[in-house]
Amino acid sequence: MTEVKRWSVTYTKHMKQKRKVYQDGFLELNTSTNKVLLYDDCEKLLECRLLKKDEEVSSGETLTFNAFLVDVNEADSAEGDRKPVPGFNSQAKDMKFNEKRAKPFVNTRNKPQPNSSPSQKIIREFKNREQHKYGAAQSSPETMKTSKTEWQVLYTTQLTQKAKKYHDGFLQLAISGSYGKQIILLDESRNHLDSRFLKKDEVLASGESIGFSAHLVEIGECEGDNKPGKSTK
Repeated sequence: MTEVKRWSVTYTKHMKQKRKVYQDGFLELNTSTNKVLLYDDCEKLLECRLLKKDEEVSSGETLTFNAFLVDVNEADSAEGDRKPVPGFNSQAKDMKFNEKRAKPFVNTRNKPQPNSSPSQKIIREFKNREQHKYGAAQSSPETMKTSKTEWQVLYTTQLTQKAKKYHDGFLQLAISGSYGKQIILLDESRNHLDSRFLKKDEVLASGESIGFSAHLVEIGECEGDNKPGKSTK
């Protein structure tokens, strides 16, 4: 069962200065994903990240984000039955609206162009037949031996920025017989974002980070029945 805990905090962006200016805010912890979210006193999301294995959130503790230093104060007395955050529902609606606007672009970019010549149509039909044949060959008993492991993750495309903006997503590890181990990055709606083959010295485990060509991924909790032990190499 997902539980959201909440604390009042003071935070500052003066991480290295001796004289720091602090501001009031709030900190939320999603216990199922170990994700902490920092808000200002107007309930605006400033930054989020995953807790490390040795970290815990409690009164008197100090947490370090990429761009903020946070001192944890008192816990919210209504953690289990917290009222909706003002403005949060509107942000969620805006995100869903943007996703709906983005879907038609994803669905239509692979549609054939209306000005295709007859020769292009013949070539396209030939490719479709070959893909069907290839798909039938892939359904043989040897190639059907595929196992998948999935993690909840946070990912960002801001590889070089200090203050990164992360998004929810999923990371899948697909092991397909002799073809090797492939890692696949999906967004929150399970749309494909990036994929590549896993290197020999790379480790997939909660709390670890892994990079793609255009994404940086922080690995959270493992989902599903096919959970690895401490790590998957």
